[in-house]
Amino acid sequence: MRIANRECQKIINSTIPPLDLHILGGEEAAPGEFPHMVALGFDKGQGLSFDCGGSLVSNTYVLTAAHCIVTVDGIEPTVVRTGVVELGPKNFNESTDIRIAEVIVHPNYTRREKYHDLALVRLEKPIDPSYNLKPACLYTHNDEPRIALTVTGWGTTSNTRDIRSDFLLKANVTVVSRSQCSEDYTNWRKLPVGISPEQICAGDKDGIRDTCQGDSGGPLQGLTENDGNYRLIGITSFGRGCGSAVPGVYTRLSYYLDWIESVVWRN
Repeated sequence: MRIANRECQKIINSTIPPLDLHILGGEEAAPGEFPHMVALGFDKGQGLSFDCGGSLVSNTYVLTAAHCIVTVDGIEPTVVRTGVVELGPKNFNESTDIRIAEVIVHPNYTRREKYHDLALVRLEKPIDPSYNLKPACLYTHNDEPRIALTVTGWGTTSNTRDIRSDFLLKANVTVVSRSQCSEDYTNWRKLPVGISPEQICAGDKDGIRDTCQGDSGGPLQGLTENDGNYRLIGITSFGRGCGSAVPGVYTRLSYYLDWIESVVWRN
């Protein structure tokens, strides 16, 4: 049995699944609906700026995108805000915030390309799991989930102005085939071999529901089993702007399970 599956069973055994499955479409998430969802806080001199999302995969580790750690301005996140749907103030909050002890970027990631875009963040202290705060299970199959998937984040809500949401938003997306997705991303300098098997594309063909800036590092997730618990399928990596009919591209976590397990569950 895979370590990730064993750890998932522990998560399921220790929690009560939510009673109601919420209707999706770009609206606010309910408290406890995505208890694994966290925000990464960057200290840029004017309070904390929550520029990326992440997902708890254990009580001490958060999974996010490598490009959220290896940033253009060289500023790494210092804080993780946990267990909230409303982001709240920019100052450090003892009740929700945990400092970051260590960041571990995937060894194959380079800023020159869009591949292997994942990183792990180790928290200074473990979370205290509750209804609003607990790790998520990892999806451990390499196939394409056939069900509608969900993206979540506090990112930009307008594709023309940089308006951020203070409330956690969710939207439904569906998987787009690699061949179709590759056509949408031809001649991208940072994708020298096109869309790779380690990436998964998903979007909304009407171009309304899609992840935006600020949702980087956040999860692509789905209710792939009948136990009411979301499985993490991907990490938001990049797209072609917000709300476009071109699918977003996500790091496909099933291809990185060995690396994730070796870091998170070392012993």
